[in-house]
Amino acid sequence: MNSVTTSRISKIFTASILAVTFLRPPGLLGQLSCNSITQQTSIGTAWDCTFPPFCIADYDSFPDRAATYRQPITELQLALQIWDIATGQVGQQNPKDLPGAILNGLNIRFLVDGLGTRNTRVTTISDAVYVDATGSPYRQRELLFTDAYVGTFKGILLTPPTQVGVPANYPVVLALHGHGDTAETYRDTYFGTEYPKNGLGILILTLRAMDPWLGEHIPWEQLIRNGFNLMGMRVYEALIGLKYLSCNPEVKRLGLIGHSGGSSTGNLVVRVTPYPVAAYVSDYQIDYAKLDAPEPYHCETIPRIYPYHVAINNFATVQGVPIYSVPYGYTGVSQNILDFFAKNLNH
Repeated sequence: MNSVTTSRISKIFTASILAVTFLRPPGLLGQLSCNSITQQTSIGTAWDCTFPPFCIADYDSFPDRAATYRQPITELQLALQIWDIATGQVGQQNPKDLPGAILNGLNIRFLVDGLGTRNTRVTTISDAVYVDATGSPYRQRELLFTDAYVGTFKGILLTPPTQVGVPANYPVVLALHGHGDTAETYRDTYFGTEYPKNGLGILILTLRAMDPWLGEHIPWEQLIRNGFNLMGMRVYEALIGLKYLSCNPEVKRLGLIGHSGGSSTGNLVVRVTPYPVAAYVSDYQIDYAKLDAPEPYHCETIPRIYPYHVAINNFATVQGVPIYSVPYGYTGVSQNILDFFAKNLNH
């Protein structure tokens, strides 16, 4: 075990518009799930999270909100879990029910089981048509998602512009960004506005407390010491995004894409989602131990998921979902990704 790992282990010890419900026919899900989505419009409202890496209050409150499902451990127990991984004492498992093992390892089964009937409020805070650098128009909606357990987070939905009298009907890809990014930086860095040009929509979520150099380890420890974990929060928020899209009558089929830490999340989401993802793109895999990184512990350090990482990273076992593994950062394959989604989501 190297000195970085030893140092990291030692830190364990020291360290208002009227709301309306969907009245149109449901999209890809049944009426029961879609009745739990409340939509409202409040143009000009600002998200109260001004700097997402520091927006940790909802995660700090989560153990109290989910007190029934807490599985608390001590600092010593956590340190021993990490020590066992670092010293090769934890073997790999390939459970028959891998999705179930992931849900249990993340301790989010109760969140996923209740998502279809738990209220999700979606507030549209901006809605406009823009023109990209090539003169191609796209529609951009900024959305706030509010959930009783994880609070409020933001998403940006880019779609082809609608035409008067023509019902909107297009596939939409849910995008999960990497560490240090936001929905805006992902849109601008990873060809977000190219999706509408190719007949696709893309919903990009802003994930909070996703910068280990700025304090991600604080909610990480608060959650993991209570039997939860930060990656579980990210998976659940992704499922909220998929729920919204599944119930949106504009949406024809669903895709999923991740980058870096977003792929670490997406590699779990694609296995546990109750919503019909029809194509997935990933540029990263992880062992869910992350013990050789110089920063404090972050969302990819999950001792309870580590025993399954070989099985999770074997995409051949994901049945019925075409998966495209691409170079990190999508280097040189941007149009290939768009073509992959167009092929698999438009039939």
